[in-house]
This record gives sequence, C-alpha cells and structure tokens, in this order.
Amino acid sequence: MPYPEVTCIIPVKDRKDKAIEAIESVFSNEGVSLEVILVDDGSKDGVSEAVKKCFPEVRIIRGENLGPGRARNLGARFASGDCLMFLDSDDLWLKGHVSSLLSPLFKGYHASFGIAKNIDTKTGDTFYIPGDEFDDKRSVFENLFFWCSIVPSAFSIKRDIFFKTGGFRDIGLGEDWLFFFELSLKYDLYFVKRIVTTRRVSDNGLCSKNFSRDSILYLLSEIKNLAKNSQKELNLEAIDCLIEFTRSMDGRCQRIQDWYLALREQGLI
Repeated sequence: MPYPEVTCIIPVKDRKDKAIEAIESVFSNEGVSLEVILVDDGSKDGVSEAVKKCFPEVRIIRGENLGPGRARNLGARFASGDCLMFLDSDDLWLKGHVSSLLSPLFKGYHASFGIAKNIDTKTGDTFYIPGDEFDDKRSVFENLFFWCSIVPSAFSIKRDIFFKTGGFRDIGLGEDWLFFFELSLKYDLYFVKRIVTTRRVSDNGLCSKNFSRDSILYLLSEIKNLAKNSQKELNLEAIDCLIEFTRSMDGRCQRIQDWYLALREQGLI
C-alpha cells in the first residue's frame, strides 16, 4: 500500500459529536491520499469508540492530559504522510482545503497556511485569521511577531521540517504562536489567500480556559526572546508595548478574543 501524501492529526478530549463532524470534513476533501490520526487525550465520553465505529480507517492514539500541542506532537510521531496537517476537534476543513495547502509544498515551500473563518459562539460575531492586521508588505515572520496570524487547522508542513523545528511546546497557551513564529524565522511559509477552514470559538475552549494575564506575559516574553536571538531585524519596542499594555489589564479580558480586540482598540496591532 503506498504511503499517504497527507496525514491529518486531530487532538480531541470529550468532544465526541464535534470530532465526528471534524473527520467528516476531512474526508470531504478528494483527490489526495489521506491518513487520519485521532489523538484521544484522556476522553471520558467514548469518542474513540464512536470514531472507530463510524470511521474504522482512522488510526486512534491514546494519551492522557497532554494538551493540544503535545497531542499534535504525539500524532506526528505516528504519521506516515510526507505532509502534516492539523485539525482541532471543534473546527472543520472546507472542500479544497488539502489541495490549496498542499500545492505550495509541491512548489518548494516548507509550510503553508490559509484563512480560517472564525465564528464566536458567544456573540455570533464572525472574524478571520489572518485578518486585516496581516500586512502583505511584511514578511510572514514580521506579521507573526505582531500577532498570531495562523491557526493549526489552516496550516500544512512537510513532515521533516516539523521535526527539525521541534514541534509544539508544552506551555498551556500560545504554543501555536511560538511554533509558527520560530518556524517562520528559519523556513519559507506561503500564504494561501483562501478560506480553507471554519473555526468555532467557544467559552469552553482551551484558549478561554487557559487565558490569564500571566500566561500572556510569559508567551510575549518567549516571542521577544526568539526575536532577540534571531538574525532578523525586528522592532522590539512593538512587543514591549504589548507587554506593558497586558501588564496594565484590569481583568476585563477573559478570552484571547477579548485581548485581541483590546489591542486593536489601542492601535497596538
């Protein structure tokens, strides 16, 4: 049997129904050899059994309280595909997702990313990542220095490059931003200007549960350290402004989205 071109890695914990929908969205993409790996991170709702019944071809790996970053890393260790793509269990791939993100890799880019349409289930608002804060006149790493303009569910990477970068860190919040920024400092990422993913943002997501001022300050300090140690010319004063504003937060920000809107209001991103 030939190796698959693409491995899709789905970390999940206690989201049985959404996981089924997510896998269905993967298999709606045709014309490419796909492997799907579900990393069950200690679920109690029978998600592995439900997936095995509906999709016997899906490979199931079990973990325990890994968090999304380490769960993705674990799935990558078992992947057979030359290209890795990721899908969080409450997100959906759109048709054409795979072909759109795979094409730049065939052309020599190390990784690619598209646009995620985000639906805030609390407010009903719709927004996009990357949004209008993404400046085409800047390089990808410059954009990522100011804000995380990539979501894992709208991203693809060559498997060997993923391991050379070291995968996602285990920091609880913002592991994706650190990973993408470090990746962009070393490798070529291509921006596919097409909506490839639907993302459902909710209050019970990890970005809300793990959000705190201290976690954001730690994340920003790590981004700043990576920038200082790189050979790139970056305006460190810009991230100092983010740090100072975050230190002054009065508790009004309860989610990443609240923090983002506050930064936009202040003209910081």
